Amino acid sequence: MTLFLISVAEKVINSGNYRPEELAIILPNRRAGMFLKRHLAARFAQPVWAPAVFSIEDFMATLSGLTYAEPIRLIVTLYRIHCRLFPDNPQAFDEFAGWAQVMLNDFNEIDQYLVDAEGLYAFLSEEKALNLWHPGQGQLTDFEQQYLTFFRSVIHYYQALRTELITEGKAYRGMAARHLLEDLPSLKTKIPWNRIIFAGFNALTATEEKLIRWMLEEKIGEIYWDTDTYYIDDQHQEAGRFLRRYFNGWPKVKKEWTGNYYKDIPKAIDIIGVPGSIGQVKFAGQVVKQWKEKGIRPDQIAVVLNDESLLLPLLHSLPEELGEFNITMGFPLEKTSLFNLLDSMFQVHEKMSTAQRPDRYYTKDVLAVLNHPFFQMSTEENLPPVLRSLAAVRQHILSMNRAFLSLDDLHSIPKDLFTADFSLIDHLFIPWKDLAGGMKQIAAVLEILKETLMSETADSPEIQSQALRWEYLFHFTLVVNQLNDLLPSIDPPPSLPSIRRLFRQLVTTVVLPFSGEPLKGFQVMGMLETRCLDFSHLILLSVNEDILPPGKHTSSLIPYDIRRAHELPTYHDRNAVAAYHFYRLIQRAEKVVLLYSTETDGLRKGEKSRFIRQIQLEMPAWNPKTIIREKILRTPMELKLQQQLIIIEKDEAVLQKLGDMAKKGFSASTLSTYIACPLMFCFSHIMKLEETEEPDDTIDAKDFGSVVHEALKNLFQEIKGKILTKERLDTMHAKVSKVTSEAFQSKYKIADIDYGENYLMVRVAESLIHSLIRAEIERVGQMAASNQTIRIDAIEQICRKAISDADGTIKFNLVGFIDRIETVSETTTIVDYKTGKVDDKKLEVEDISLLETDPEYRQAFQLLMYGLLCRDLVPEDTVLNAGLYSLKHPGAGIYRITIADNGTTIADMDRDILSTFEKIVISLVRQIMDPAISFDQTEDEARCVYCPYKDICGR
Repeated sequence: MTLFLISVAEKVINSGNYRPEELAIILPNRRAGMFLKRHLAARFAQPVWAPAVFSIEDFMATLSGLTYAEPIRLIVTLYRIHCRLFPDNPQAFDEFAGWAQVMLNDFNEIDQYLVDAEGLYAFLSEEKALNLWHPGQGQLTDFEQQYLTFFRSVIHYYQALRTELITEGKAYRGMAARHLLEDLPSLKTKIPWNRIIFAGFNALTATEEKLIRWMLEEKIGEIYWDTDTYYIDDQHQEAGRFLRRYFNGWPKVKKEWTGNYYKDIPKAIDIIGVPGSIGQVKFAGQVVKQWKEKGIRPDQIAVVLNDESLLLPLLHSLPEELGEFNITMGFPLEKTSLFNLLDSMFQVHEKMSTAQRPDRYYTKDVLAVLNHPFFQMSTEENLPPVLRSLAAVRQHILSMNRAFLSLDDLHSIPKDLFTADFSLIDHLFIPWKDLAGGMKQIAAVLEILKETLMSETADSPEIQSQALRWEYLFHFTLVVNQLNDLLPSIDPPPSLPSIRRLFRQLVTTVVLPFSGEPLKGFQVMGMLETRCLDFSHLILLSVNEDILPPGKHTSSLIPYDIRRAHELPTYHDRNAVAAYHFYRLIQRAEKVVLLYSTETDGLRKGEKSRFIRQIQLEMPAWNPKTIIREKILRTPMELKLQQQLIIIEKDEAVLQKLGDMAKKGFSASTLSTYIACPLMFCFSHIMKLEETEEPDDTIDAKDFGSVVHEALKNLFQEIKGKILTKERLDTMHAKVSKVTSEAFQSKYKIADIDYGENYLMVRVAESLIHSLIRAEIERVGQMAASNQTIRIDAIEQICRKAISDADGTIKFNLVGFIDRIETVSETTTIVDYKTGKVDDKKLEVEDISLLETDPEYRQAFQLLMYGLLCRDLVPEDTVLNAGLYSLKHPGAGIYRITIADNGTTIADMDRDILSTFEKIVISLVRQIMDPAISFDQTEDEARCVYCPYKDICGR
């Protein structure tokens, strides 16, 4: 197989008039030029002069004498024109910038295709007027008038922009090309080369076509095509649509570079459907590995990404043993982690500037900045001092448990957390007095990050791994400086949301170039980078419909019919271009793997590209030696980590902690955790593994329950030891709002409960408490009817009890926190409030031995534990029972525990029942304390569904 660029190099050298100083070679992109220079150099045994090699864009800019204006400066210039055209009511910059880029794209295409702009926009404005014309329906509305005025003014934007740019010696790409062609006769005297070769082109713009045809006619130009009879001779093959037009319409064009590769080169094509993007990159890495193991030269292998977002996943998925590879595609700056950091900074200040309370920061936004990977570059002990300070600040903010923070809150952080100059916090969070000040603060943050990254020695392995981050910092510094330069030229001054949008648009124009040895290792590239390049072994990813070829969507103010009428490109042309890239790339290949995603979630249809279907239908007939295989890779719906049995033995350290727990006291919830899973008990109570802390945006169920309990304690504390009466309960209603707010504010501080969902939660809590008081009033009335009273004996009672077995070999304490104890006549009831669900069926214990093994009876276990703790605190002749009081359904009364004993159900916790329960508790604690019994996983995986440690166990 002879590569196209090798053929070009040999043709150039062997043509008999090779004078490099008089030669220019024009290619579709810069990357192809790099490869061509290598092929030219390889044909000489000694150093020689190289010819001039250009991409088509660079070539036309050089000849035009204009320099390309930066995209963001074009938007700012266009906005100044907008303010001149509409001085009385100009749009805000952020609104204008949203559609300005669309307008600029149209201007670029109009010039690239040499369209009469005045005629097109006159046609467009009349078309819009016809759409709004409704005979007999009266005058147009103000909005419709403004709509028409806008479309009639677009031509004025176009003309004014060209005038301003020409005076500055600048242009956008289409404008530079059109300017070049305005005086072709004088161009010949300005061209410093006698021979100009164009190679590897397909779909030319009108300006490119006119320039090349002129050079061919002037006998200073030559053109070399890269085509195959498979798609050239077939009139229905869209891949050859543009080339057939040139071959048939250009008088001096030659078809000599058309090959018959699809017939002459046997191909093995594997079509593989893979679930998801990650599956594709993983599979691609394995295929490259297999090819290398079979002795395929790495420079003959290319991995082509039709979806540029797969670049980083691919790099992380490639096996280490693949060795060197070269990335032939740029990486968008907006995909970097540093963009997320700076955008998060913008979000912090944007929300603060637009909030009802502009003196407060949203805590999650603050932590999004502080938790960014740039501030967590290594283990904590190796962090530079300024980043160790940030780690301490993050922890302090989490401990505050606030949804919003003021600047005073940030400044109130204890000074002992500062291990270095803490100016970084100021640059991150001090409010921006103006936009220029904000840009300076961002620039200062970038400078601190740069100094931090470069603080280690240059030969440090970790610092070497930060090279890509340095590249991020460099390019973002340029972007921020450029943005800062642009701000004074925007009048009226834009808002912060406008600047954020401008920043995002500016970042989208920057692509990080990956440097490397282009002929060393296998290639990773995008489809556009493959132009003029050939490989014997190819892997194409994301060969899905609407990706290859792209969909029908066009971001333009010019509708489809008008585009066709004025010969502007449509989605049909884009599809034909994509078809050429696809078929040209694989025409010299021997092994091709086409991967497509089978996922159908979201906007992805999981549909393979029609190019795949065309190959399947046409290739076997065109070349019977072509082998096409297709398969679908399937994975289980739920991938699980390979489960390994986790067993934690009780060493001296564990036994010491268990001894400390026995002295402090086992609670009902602690023992219930052990019943559910001994390993969970160990993780939670021995190892003290905690879930990742997050700031509470809204009040969760656990906190909601605790603050409602606190409010009830404060309400009923005043009548502790007294008889519950209607009068006393009536006075509580007036206090509910105050005590509830105080309870919530003790958890959520100052004003974090005054807005949004938290505000509603407070109101819900008040409603629950009012309902409970009303239920109590009704209950008091019922008791009075039978000459009974309710006495509140205790509120939030802490109870302890020492326990030992019969021979005294095991001793420990039990502890409980009881919401309320009340007495009616000779019966004392232990009451536990529940804000959550109450399953009264699980309070009916048919077999008391289930309490030792079944966590479903944890509420019954808790009530019996309370009974065990309180039995000795009440008189011998007092009947003791316990129950749950549902705050959601207080009218249902107290759900009491019942226990089956010898076939009869009893509601009282007599000493026999409590004695039996005590033996269950002793048995549980004996297991916990026994050195010979390890902490193992539960065998019932249904218990793992809501376990915070299930990821550790792989369940």
